[in-house]
Amino acid sequence: MLKKITLTLYFLSIISIIIVASCKAEEFIYPVAQIDDENLFIIHQRSLDDLSLFVWNRKTNLARKELSSIFFPSHVAMLPEGTGFSFLDRGRIRIKLFQKRAPRAIDILDPVDSITTMRWINSQQFYIAGRSLQHHQVFLCDISTGSPTLFRLTDTDSLDYMYPCKIDDSLFYVAKNKDGSHVIAEEPWLPTLYELPRNHRCSDTSLYRSQHPICFLHMISKKEGYFLECVGPEPYDQNLLQFTCYQYKKVTEDSCTTTPLFSFRIPLQYIIGESEHRLYESIHPFLPNYNDTQNILYTDFDRDSKSFKAFTYNKSSCKSLPVVIQKRKEEEIGHLAPFPLQDFVCCGLIIPSEHNHTRSIVNMDQDTGEFHLHLQIVPK
Repeated sequence: MLKKITLTLYFLSIISIIIVASCKAEEFIYPVAQIDDENLFIIHQRSLDDLSLFVWNRKTNLARKELSSIFFPSHVAMLPEGTGFSFLDRGRIRIKLFQKRAPRAIDILDPVDSITTMRWINSQQFYIAGRSLQHHQVFLCDISTGSPTLFRLTDTDSLDYMYPCKIDDSLFYVAKNKDGSHVIAEEPWLPTLYELPRNHRCSDTSLYRSQHPICFLHMISKKEGYFLECVGPEPYDQNLLQFTCYQYKKVTEDSCTTTPLFSFRIPLQYIIGESEHRLYESIHPFLPNYNDTQNILYTDFDRDSKSFKAFTYNKSSCKSLPVVIQKRKEEEIGHLAPFPLQDFVCCGLIIPSEHNHTRSIVNMDQDTGEFHLHLQIVPK
């Protein structure tokens, strides 16, 4: 009996070793914001508990850590005047000026948490989407005085308002209705102090409605924008989540067109759960990049190679072409977060977290303490 138990434990240990070996952890290195013509912010995630923000010079390949390891930066964005940047640190808003050694916190005392969006209007104001009273709402925050002043931008507490975009004097957003449908809507930009009663405007204009989840609205004008529609898991692979990118165009005051442009897939393990494959910023590094006027950059998971590949969607030709990236010596390296730089594209990397793989991409000079980071810059 004892011999049988010993053999059972032995085989279980062998199986555990095989499972661990087959589930290699991965590291992620990708651009998140551009500082100037030469320098970018780069996030390096070794694990869900190990996240670093670098300033990287793309011409010299030198990088320096911009934040202490005690911070977990996400949603990094340049300040409007270029004097520093903002980021979310475990849901807490922080601002770091380049001339200062440490960031300062912007503490919102009103009951708002789970901030998912933060966008600057000017150097003293930004708007956010956050949870209040069990639903996501949109707020304006003014930091021109000593303590932040919060304003409401949406009226109904029983609906979820997400992915806000301010264009001139209008607020665009995605709302989830009680029947489960999603709509893209527009309403006047009318901030109301958080503690004051709101005048229920009921003047919002529904622009588009879908029974599929709509997410990540990106308006470039009052008449044109882009959004994603989550189609759901692929029929042949329930672990792959499929999205379609749509272009929205307003034709008249009462009509609009929505055109599907391209589709892409993301394995669920990268955006949900607590596995070693999960990104701290979840889906954000996989979202299309609209910063280029002629092209949309995005990544798609290739089932055959089981890795991510970068693509360029040309708005004029309405075609997607792969971003040609020279293959490194290491195998199974995927690309994410393609970032436009004038006539070039900088792509992030998904790499196995093995010493030999990572060291050839990011390493520290033991004599000088400088980091050397090697990301590929390729023509568009």
